[in-house]
Amino acid sequence: MRKVLGCLFGCLVATSAQATWTYTTWSMNADQAKAASKGQLVAMSPAEARDRSFEGAPCSLTQTYAAGDLSLRADLCFATTTGRLAKVAVEPVAQSVQACAQVIATLRNRYGGDAVPSHTGATVDFTWRDAPGQTSVLYYATRDGATCHIVYSPLATGSEMGL
Repeated sequence: MRKVLGCLFGCLVATSAQATWTYTTWSMNADQAKAASKGQLVAMSPAEARDRSFEGAPCSLTQTYAAGDLSLRADLCFATTTGRLAKVAVEPVAQSVQACAQVIATLRNRYGGDAVPSHTGATVDFTWRDAPGQTSVLYYATRDGATCHIVYSPLATGSEMGL
């Protein structure tokens, strides 16, 4: 795993129209992602997997890694219909105001500081569209900034978009 601050939350790069998160592509299934990670990703325990899903995509692979002075956890979630990678959820292992401030600063540096926050209930959300990487990046945090999460997902195609 790359352990540089510039790739704090996985390097998202477009290659032959397939976006990637570090060593995976959005078209990979769990077995392919695990093989591509060369041992970095491990299967979650059944109990852990039951508690981890994002927007209906159950997570089954995880890894903890260092990026600068942060320890981060990445969970890979796969679509139930296609089996393909659908979400990558990343969060600091030790949640704190300082860790979340570093996370949002890194995201703003990477994707642009002009994202306007959306205040939804108890959270503050920022969303970026990484068109070259064909990836949507969602950062959300509690209003006090003490807990934060990042969710990467593929950008919707024309046939997947609503009205």
